[in-house]
Formats: sequence, C-alpha cells, structure tokens
Amino acid sequence: MKTLKAALQEAYFMELEEIPSDEILSEDDTLTFSSAFERKMKKLIRRADHPVRHRIAQAAACLLLLALLSGCTVLAVSPEARAAFVGWIRETYESWFVYRYSGEEQPPSEDKVYAPTWVPEGYEEIVAPQVGTYIRSQYENNENELLTVSYLKGTEKSSLNVEWEGAIVQESSVGNLPADLYLNPNDGPSILVWTDYERDAVFWITAPLSGGELVKVAESIQQSESMPRRYRVTWLPLEYGGYYLESENEEAGSGEIVYGNDQGFSITFGYSNDDAQAPRPRTNGVKAVSVDGRAAELYPSGTKGGDSVLVWPAAEGRSTLWVCAPLPEEELIQIAENVIVQLNRFTDLIDIQTANEGETPLLEAVEQALTETYVAQVEDCAKRAAKTGNYASEEYDRLQNDQMARYISPEREEALARVSALTDALRKEGRSGETIVSLFGPFYAATIWVSDDVDYALLAEYGMLDTLEYYFDTTANIVDERGVLIATYQIHYLSGRGETITVPTAEEMQFMYESNQIYLKAYRAAQAETTQE
Repeated sequence: MKTLKAALQEAYFMELEEIPSDEILSEDDTLTFSSAFERKMKKLIRRADHPVRHRIAQAAACLLLLALLSGCTVLAVSPEARAAFVGWIRETYESWFVYRYSGEEQPPSEDKVYAPTWVPEGYEEIVAPQVGTYIRSQYENNENELLTVSYLKGTEKSSLNVEWEGAIVQESSVGNLPADLYLNPNDGPSILVWTDYERDAVFWITAPLSGGELVKVAESIQQSESMPRRYRVTWLPLEYGGYYLESENEEAGSGEIVYGNDQGFSITFGYSNDDAQAPRPRTNGVKAVSVDGRAAELYPSGTKGGDSVLVWPAAEGRSTLWVCAPLPEEELIQIAENVIVQLNRFTDLIDIQTANEGETPLLEAVEQALTETYVAQVEDCAKRAAKTGNYASEEYDRLQNDQMARYISPEREEALARVSALTDALRKEGRSGETIVSLFGPFYAATIWVSDDVDYALLAEYGMLDTLEYYFDTTANIVDERGVLIATYQIHYLSGRGETITVPTAEEMQFMYESNQIYLKAYRAAQAETTQE
C-alpha cells in the first residue's frame, strides 16, 4: 500500500484543481462562468480519469479521509453473447448493450491513433484525434451535421454501454468483423459499433449516414504515423501548500505549464521536440545529475529564492523536458521522475463552453429563439414589473425558461434520468473500480466512475469513519454530441442520494444575457415614464 506521506504528496498535487465553494455563476448580469466555477468543473470532470488521486486530494481537504479509501432496470445478461468476441464481449441487457473488455489490460499507444482515411464529401475535420485510452475524431459539414469516430482501448476496468430506446438494431459487419448498427427511427444520426481484437478496441461511429456509408467510414480506419508526445506532471511537493494552474500553452511537439503557489512562487514545467528550446542558464554553471537513470543537467539558482533549472531527456529520446522552480535539487528531480506521457481519457475531451458578454454575432440557436413575439412578451413583462417596482418577475422567469427549453436547452432531464437508472443498476450489480462510457442514443454520452470499496479498517484506524458523509462513490459527467458538458451527477456513498450540478451551455448563457438585456432596457424605460408622469 502507498505510504501516507506519498499519498499526501499526491494530495497536494491535486490541490492544483481545488476551489472554494463559490456561487456557480458570477453575480453580475453577464451570465458568464465565474473563474471558480470553471475550476470546479475541471476538477469534477477529471474525477473519473484519476479516481484514486481525486479521493486522495479530498483527503487533504477533509482531514485525510479519502487518502485512506482505497435504476431501476433489471439486468438480464445473455450467456450466449459472452462467446461472441475474443477479448471484447457484448452483453445483452434488458434495455441496452454493453461492450466490455475481458482480457488483461493492454497499454495504449503513446504516439499513434486510429482514424478514418475516408469520410463523405463535404465533411471537414473539426476535432483531431489525440493519443490515449479514449480517442475521438469529429467532422462537420456545411449543414452543421456531425460525423464522430470514437474508440475505447481494451482495459480491464472499462466498458462501452449503448442505451437507445427506440433504435432499430441490425447485424452488420466491418470487413470480417461483426458489428451492430443502431438505426435512427427518425431523421438524424445512427450509430455503428464493432470490436476489433487485433486493434484492442471497441469502435463506434455516429453520423446521419446510411448503414453502407457508416461501414465505408469504418473500413477506411487506419493507424496514424507517429505523433508528437505530450507530457504532464503528476507530483508537486506538498510542504508548500496548494497549487493552481497559472498558464498553459501547447503546440505540436512542445508545451509549457506554469503552476502558481499559495506562497507566491511558481513551478514551470515544459517539453519540446527541439532541444534548443530548453532553458539553460549560462551564468551559474551546470551540475550532472540523474533522472530515472538518464543523464540530466541541473542549473542551480544564482540568487536566493531564484529558480533552479533541471533539464532531462524523455525516455524515448525524442523530447527534452525541463522544470524551473526555487526548489531543492532532490525535489526538482522528484518532480521530473513523476512526469508521464499525456494519454487522453473521455473526461480530458470534455468541453466547458463560455459565452462572452454581448457576443457578436449571435449564436444560431440564440438568434432563432429571440423571435419578435418573444421580445414583445419580455418587454410587456418588464413594463408590468416596473409598475409594481418589483424587478424580479416570476412571470418573466417562466417565459424565459419556456423559450429556452423550446429553442436552446439540451434535454438534460431525460439524459439525467437515464444516467441515474444506469448508475443505480451498476451499484446494485456490484461493479466498482470501473470507468463506463455510455451512449444514450446519438446525442448524449456520459462517463461513469464507480469507485472501489471503502477500506473501513483503515478508516477506523485513523478515526475517520464519521467523515464518510462527504464521500461520493459514483460520478457521472454528461456531454452532448459535441462533447460539451451539460451536467454532472454524483451519488453519495452512505445514503445513495443523487446530486446534480447543471452546467449551462454557451447558447444558454448568451440567450439569458440577451434576454435579460431586453428586459432591463424595457424595465428602465417604463420606470422613466412612470417618473415623468
């Protein structure tokens, strides 16, 4: 088991993502995200990526509790389906299918991806694939229709769930591989799913295409050439308090991240395929040291409190890495020895949209929602509110919410209900320590993390059983078809109580801002008329 000291050191690295419990939105009328809310969302959506580290991070904030922690639909598994694939198995449930990897965990490629070499005419790439255990390529045509190619690498504790009530499921094939075609009963995207043992992955394509076109895209998928590696830090020294992300810049083959510190100093981590980009101060000499057995260069600080610089080669030899900070030699080396290749998971690709005040031009959905009839209704509401002197109008709130539900808002309630049912079923089934990617039809997806069991003996040893009330053992992040986060759903460990955080989209924020500006202008005009009278 990891030592408590090591656990605490990891905990303080995770403090990079800790935030105060502020209000979700700013208090002003812009209806944009507050910086606290954005940091909070980034923390929440990464929970499934690093569940152990996340629990350890919460331990540091809650008397070390989590550093000590290691529905509804009846499941009816089809035994025949278990023999369908070698490696990947499709299990048939009462209302959905599950594609689960049954072999030993396989390490993902650190520099190659699979991507289609053919897509229908008119589609252009808008999201390029990046290496990891979850990879997504996305294309869009002039009619704003999306073609999304995704795959999940074979790992012992991950699976793909497809739950699409009403879909027409047909058998298909991709080359000599069996596939499942989920046809949309209405106009809109369909889904093709298949597993590939040799490539150690389950693939799925979502697009408003015919079954034949989906298969043609699937059969064009090839492995890419080697791509530049990306790196990230996984450890920072705990004795200096919490850290926050000060800046981050990445380009193909290079990147630099600056972590600010509560004590007023910063730690800079960088990497590049061009060795000449590494900072090498020439005034203080150089000391030969070792990072994971590889020769490294240490440039000590020439002034008290100044930065020392450590430069070392990556294991594969194609990149040079460095860290700059006013820290002792042994801590710089420990940071370096805890740098890993960045491998994206589902949650790394989640987007939290923002909308700037008075953004021009209006987003398409917002423009359609601000109809002449709606604007007139808002102005009438504002005039009536001005007569009573009560700016907060319940009538206006209802009007705005109804219009937003009709033109703007994603169908969160349905997505949340399905996620809730699935998470309840997973908990009852006893699935733990597993990350599940779930497709709820072609428009919504979720990543669900079901945690490992709690080590009660270890908790009792440290007298912290009572703090379990703060612990959520299941977390789901729900995204739309573009990967935009629309809600986070958590289940409390002891009570099983579900809690939801709704995340407004850019369209929602812009619509509320524009609508509120119309209301405010009409309210002030009505007030002025009343004063003149």
